[in-house]
Amino acid sequence: MTEPGVKRTFSGLEVCRVGCAFAVIVWHYQHFFSIGALGNPATHAERVRFPLYALLHMFYNQGGLAVPIFWAISGFIFFWKYSQSIYSRKTNFASFFMLRFSRLYPLHFATLLLVAFLQAFYYRSHGVSFVYEHNDLFHFALQLLFASNWLDSEPWTFNGPIWSVSVEIVIYMAFFYLMLMTRPSAIQCLLAIVLAKILMHFNLQSSISHCIYFFFAGGLLQRIDQSIRSETRKFAFMISVLFAITVLALLGLHVVSKGQTSELLLAASVVNTFVLVDNFVPAFNRVAWMGNLTYSSYLIHFPIQISLVLVLDAFHISRSLFLSPLVFLAFLAATFTLGWLVYHVYEMPMQNLIRSQWFLIDRRRAPATAAKP
Repeated sequence: MTEPGVKRTFSGLEVCRVGCAFAVIVWHYQHFFSIGALGNPATHAERVRFPLYALLHMFYNQGGLAVPIFWAISGFIFFWKYSQSIYSRKTNFASFFMLRFSRLYPLHFATLLLVAFLQAFYYRSHGVSFVYEHNDLFHFALQLLFASNWLDSEPWTFNGPIWSVSVEIVIYMAFFYLMLMTRPSAIQCLLAIVLAKILMHFNLQSSISHCIYFFFAGGLLQRIDQSIRSETRKFAFMISVLFAITVLALLGLHVVSKGQTSELLLAASVVNTFVLVDNFVPAFNRVAWMGNLTYSSYLIHFPIQISLVLVLDAFHISRSLFLSPLVFLAFLAATFTLGWLVYHVYEMPMQNLIRSQWFLIDRRRAPATAAKP
């Protein structure tokens, strides 16, 4: 059990986050072979020709499963970092909003503008959009408001991968007000999971319902983690590893199909494994910095893809070039290297600038507020 006042770090979760980003990027490798709108994902017969398929077939075929894991990680971190602070009124809505806005919006805005330009260029040369359609002013406005996928009726547009973050924004707001009204607890998380399950059963706001389902599953794991004593953590870690491997094997062998239950079991076991791994693999502390690459690589990999395709098509070079393992590895290296640069040159400086300006305004406002009767 964690002692009161002891600051914990979750190096394992940082590594898990970058692993999820890797899974999504490999899953989206199929974009290179899309002439117009993606429509249906690549077929199995097409995927077996992808680079290093024998080694990475789980990512090529099931890479989309990383999104629920992302949501569960967010739930764990938010309950650990914010739940008690919000409940005790130490964090107000304005501060909470600013922290989330400064973390997510600058890079979203920059990549949105970049993809809008690239899509316009692609449409002019090809007569169709690349992968994601409906890149019009209305959907651009939704993207600006981070509201692109709040409704299930809205398609994925512009920088498509941002859809999962757009959905999560709604859950952030719901989380904040829920923490204000009720004390953080495992029961609270269970009720939210049950509610999400009911909503999904009736196919109501499917994307948001799914996010609630996994976000609060992560919150439940955090509440459980608090109660695990140090002498039982090794046993809990081994059980989590075995469970995660079993679920992955069953999904990979198609013994069980993708669905709400199997995805929940996978997300819970993977997140719990990487939460507990810090106790037994100190080396994870040395690579925890990789978690900083997650958001940048997640948002820039699609702009990189459309840029590469534009160049190849302009020079009439066959896209079969992307079937080369060397090209595949070069794409991954470029994505994560640029992700590192974007994080240090743009993402963090913008985040620090916004937060410094906010705290400056907040300090100036404090005396006037205190003077009020």
